[in-house]
Amino acid sequence: MLTFVRWIVGLFIILCGAIYVLILALPVFLNPNDYKDQLIELVKAKTGRQLEIAGDIQIQTSPWLHATCTLNKVRLAGNALFTNSTCIASEQSTIEMSILPLLLQNRLHMASVILDGVTLNLLQNKEGLNNWQRISKLSGETGEETIDQGGDSSPAAAQIPQGTPPLTRFLLGVNGLDFGKLHLTHVNVRYDNRQTDTIILLKDVQIKTGRLRENIPFPIEADFSLTLDNHGRKTALPRSADISMQGNATLFWQERHLLLEDLRMDAALKGKSLPKRGLKIALTTNSDIHLRDQKITIKDFSLSQDNVTLLGSGTVENFANPQLAMALKIPESSPQSTLKQIKSTLPLVRNKDAFTLLSGNMLVKGNRDLMEISDLTMMVDATTMTGAVTIKDVCNPAYEATIHLNQLDLDSYGGKSATNPPLIPVPLLQDLLLQLDLQLDSLKVGGALLSPVQIKLTSKDGVTQLAPLTAGLYDGTVKVEARLDVTGDVPQIQLKPRISKVKLKPLFQDMNGQEDVAGTANLNADLAASGLGRDDFFQHMNGTLRLEILNGNLPAFPVRQEIVTALALSAQPPVEPPAQPSVETPAQPPVMSAPEERGTGFTQLNGTALIQDGRLVNEDLTVISETMQIHGGGTIDLGGGQVDFMLKVSLPLENVLGKKIEPGQSSALSVVPYRISGPYAALTQAADVTQFLPPQAAIQNPPEVPGSGDIQGPVPEKNEAAVQPEQREKEAAGD
Repeated sequence: MLTFVRWIVGLFIILCGAIYVLILALPVFLNPNDYKDQLIELVKAKTGRQLEIAGDIQIQTSPWLHATCTLNKVRLAGNALFTNSTCIASEQSTIEMSILPLLLQNRLHMASVILDGVTLNLLQNKEGLNNWQRISKLSGETGEETIDQGGDSSPAAAQIPQGTPPLTRFLLGVNGLDFGKLHLTHVNVRYDNRQTDTIILLKDVQIKTGRLRENIPFPIEADFSLTLDNHGRKTALPRSADISMQGNATLFWQERHLLLEDLRMDAALKGKSLPKRGLKIALTTNSDIHLRDQKITIKDFSLSQDNVTLLGSGTVENFANPQLAMALKIPESSPQSTLKQIKSTLPLVRNKDAFTLLSGNMLVKGNRDLMEISDLTMMVDATTMTGAVTIKDVCNPAYEATIHLNQLDLDSYGGKSATNPPLIPVPLLQDLLLQLDLQLDSLKVGGALLSPVQIKLTSKDGVTQLAPLTAGLYDGTVKVEARLDVTGDVPQIQLKPRISKVKLKPLFQDMNGQEDVAGTANLNADLAASGLGRDDFFQHMNGTLRLEILNGNLPAFPVRQEIVTALALSAQPPVEPPAQPSVETPAQPPVMSAPEERGTGFTQLNGTALIQDGRLVNEDLTVISETMQIHGGGTIDLGGGQVDFMLKVSLPLENVLGKKIEPGQSSALSVVPYRISGPYAALTQAADVTQFLPPQAAIQNPPEVPGSGDIQGPVPEKNEAAVQPEQREKEAAGD
């Protein structure tokens, strides 16, 4: 019996030795290049792709039963839809594999995997088909092409979810995995999505890992450059980024589960609006990746830039059409330093304390067809925003938003503007799909306070409509309907403002710091304009306007005071009236002095205007007060900022000459021509009082009011009281 056992052990040792020698001698007797054609046919049959191996296939074995396979200049073409394109190309690939674990335990043990000069070219056409999916012919006469994800029909393969990539299906069929090291150098990836005209490039990818074994953490490092190409289209996204990653990973091969711990990614984002050295951001995360269930659980992640941080957690399911569910939070921070780095997009804010507080939280869920942002709460400085946002079709987004703001002070964020700033972002509005319902408890703009405010805004096919904006404005209301059309060569805008019972005195006080106008205003207008900026609008504006102001005052236009001042400057020095022996004559008052209250008070001001090519024409301006009436009209050059109004001021004669009206005597009305002209910032006012002067004074002081010749007034008789005593003595002496 002992001899038999010895024979058995001896035969086993001889057999193992023979196998060992055979494995070592295999590369001597077997030339793998003789099987290139068979390998190419096998790949063609399994994947439907053309494999090219321009270099030699080299196989070497070591005494430790490690087989090293080296392939040079390998190219794998695209599928049937992309036969002329290269899907994968490699300059050199070296794989060192342990033979015994694979033979005895069905466990894949690779001492090392080294890939150098790999190029991965991923294409997606306008129909959404790509070159990394397998295309096969359907049986039958239709000859239609269908997408096949590869794999086999074995029971084990049946447990693998549909849609799993072929390489993943192969790896899922292996019972164990053990890599000594994984090195990828000079790897380039190009993703060309022709549906969105977007190209994403990963350049010079370097990946290194430690020994990769099941259930044991191993280190991983990666460095690469990312570039985004939108074929010249403007985008708010960064153009490129330099990215480095490092962390620890644990592979649970039986469960097809990858655990990422303490993974950190540092990136320097680059773009036209970003600093030359890039905007640096950092991302840290701990995540679980379940290949079998196609689910990623993000336990926590932190995205930070300077002192601004975004925290979150959630899940991503279904790798083919990712379903996202995330809870996001922004702790209290100050984004000032971050915004200052984005020089070209940050306005020169008036308030140095702007953007000093930022915080918020939200829930995000959905997929690329429908994304929903709910439970939205954001705080920027003193503004709190709540609401919800829905995005349909992330690739060609259509936005629906319902937002509420407690208050918004636009004056704190407004900056200096150019002479003719481009107010309309035409490319953005041409593609914008938006439905917005915005409510504000209060809005401050240009110094004016509106409360409350409701805005309904829609944008589609290049047409943006404000339908409408309603707000409370200084004890009154304002309603604005607008339509902006950017489908043509020049943007067209239609504007219908309605103002009702607005108190002007506090409005102008808040806007300009001065009470330029007082009263209660009502305004209706129907306007149309074209252009890209403010000046273009004024130069090409057309429409109609109606204005009414009740119980007000115009401090900048002291009409009666100007008339009195003109008389005082034009008249000769007054003389004492002759004595009357029988009748006591009361002393005549001097020429009326200006009252203490400046301006022109009125009970009613109204008028209509026609606007043509930026020129406002008014012919029915009427101002009524207790002491006078004003009628007239004129023009305003909206683009050039020039005013020219000719008015007729009707007021009692005693208000002009200072005469006292006896009881029972009616007061005669005098009509004084009055002109207002000049640029907005330097208006001039002049009254034609020639008719109230003596003939000699009228000749010496001709009127300075241009264009007043069409308004004629009576020439008053000689006023004896205004003659100097020396002149009266000369007349009495006959001189």
